[in-house]
Amino acid sequence: MRNDSALPMDAQLPLAAWYASPGGTRAARLLRNMIQPTLQHNGRSRLLTLGAPEGLLRGIDTGGIERLAAIGASAWPSRGRSAGLCADPCQLPFHEAVFDQALVIHGLETAERPAAVLRELWRVLAPAGELLLVVPNRAGLWATVETNPFGQGRPYGRRALIAALADAMFEVTAARTALAAPPLGMLAWTEPMLARAVPQLGGVHFVRAAKRDGLAPISGSRIAVPARAAPAQATS
Repeated sequence: MRNDSALPMDAQLPLAAWYASPGGTRAARLLRNMIQPTLQHNGRSRLLTLGAPEGLLRGIDTGGIERLAAIGASAWPSRGRSAGLCADPCQLPFHEAVFDQALVIHGLETAERPAAVLRELWRVLAPAGELLLVVPNRAGLWATVETNPFGQGRPYGRRALIAALADAMFEVTAARTALAAPPLGMLAWTEPMLARAVPQLGGVHFVRAAKRDGLAPISGSRIAVPARAAPAQATS
């Protein structure tokens, strides 16, 4: 199956190793604290994640989520059956309107065809579905440092990101930035102050967008039987 990535696999930053580092651990904690309150936990919700490594997903509470699917993760969650699977993000192996939410991290900025990825997410989201999107901020310092994962791929300006979502028939309902402190460990203590003083310079955009009704955007994908979850791998 084709890997829809803008970078060769051997040229991409090893995400698991970065998230295991002190700087990566701090960034993951900040991102999880931002993402966790937005997830639905009503016992019937279905969540799709795309591009997020286990290093970031591992701390997310999945209680109350009926069904999980994680494109790009090999073993998540750490308990029970793994939701991880490999698939082309432009041809997801799910029927239409399957998921209530889709969480995308490290997925859009490295995609070869980001518009096609967004169209495919629109297809698999329910009519009232919500897209949760974390992408590098073009105006932030993190996008200029290649030794962190948010310095990979194509960063987005706020207007360009909103326009791309509108083209894929998503309406932005909330937007903020995170990781305002530079990606240097000795400056981590400046995060709260900078987040208040210069929020526009945060390293990443976090956007919540609702699926708009209407004619589905054209996509080259085909409906397929949902993939079966594999047994979770042992984790250290």
